[in-house]
Amino acid sequence: MGGLILCRSEEAEKPYYISSLGMYIYSVEELCYSLYNNIYLISSDFIDEGLIGFLRNETKDVWLADELTFLKEKKAGLRELVITILLYADYYTKKEVDELRTLINTLSTLGTEERLKRRADNFLFNHKFDSAIKNYAAILNEKEHTMKDDFYGNVFHNTGVAYGRLFHYEQAAECFKMAFGLNDNQESLKEYYMAAALAGIAVGEEAENSEFHNLCMEEMDGLAREIMDSDEYLEVAKIGLLRSQGSYTEYNAALKKILDKWKADYTICMK
Repeated sequence: MGGLILCRSEEAEKPYYISSLGMYIYSVEELCYSLYNNIYLISSDFIDEGLIGFLRNETKDVWLADELTFLKEKKAGLRELVITILLYADYYTKKEVDELRTLINTLSTLGTEERLKRRADNFLFNHKFDSAIKNYAAILNEKEHTMKDDFYGNVFHNTGVAYGRLFHYEQAAECFKMAFGLNDNQESLKEYYMAAALAGIAVGEEAENSEFHNLCMEEMDGLAREIMDSDEYLEVAKIGLLRSQGSYTEYNAALKKILDKWKADYTICMK
C-alpha cells in the first residue's frame, strides 16, 4: 500500500480494546489493519457483540454493524465477516483483499499451532526476526502440544535461523541442536555445527571427527570466501583503506554512512 487514505468513519472517543492482540483501536480503518496483519491469530469469535457495538456506537458505522449482526446470526465464517469489513472500509486494494481471502481459506484448515507457525514464518520471511522469535516461542510455550515432533523440530530450526540472522549464534546453536533432536533433519544438524563454530562452542570430539562435520566446515569456508568477494565486504575494505592512507575525514564520513545503514537494517529486524 502507498499514498494517503481518507478515513471514512469517525474516530472513536472511547477506543475498543482487542484483548487477544493487546491493542486499542479508534476507527474502522485501524480495525482493518489489525485484521489484515493478525489474521493468523483471529477466529470468527473475534467479531463479537462488543466489537459490533463499538462500530455502531463509537465510529457510527451503523450499516457495517447491522451487516455483521446479520452475518453472525446466519453463522457466517471468518472469511465472510473479515472480507465484509475490508470491502466496507476500502482500506486495502482489491488484490490485497483477494489475497487475504485465499489465505483465510487456507488457514481455516489449520490448527492453532499451525496458524501461529505460518505467522512466525511470515515474519521470518520478511526479516522481522524478533517478531518471528516471539511467535515461535508462543508455540513452544503452549501447555498442550498437538503436533508431531518434526513440527516442533522445524519450529526450533526456524527460531535458530532468526537468532542467527541477529548474530545471536549461541542461542541459534541451541535451537538447531533441539531441532535435530526432534526432526532428525541433516539441515538442522548442519546449521548447528555452523552456529556452534561461530559461537565458539565445542560440539564434541566424535562430531568434529565425522565426515559430515568436515563437509559442513568446508561449506562454511566457501560461504566466507563468497562474503569476502561481495560488494559490501569490498566497500568496507575501501573504507579501511582510507584510514590507512590518512584520509580521516573521508574515512569518518564513509564509516558513519555504512554504520547508519547497518543500524537501520538491524532496527527493522528487531520489529
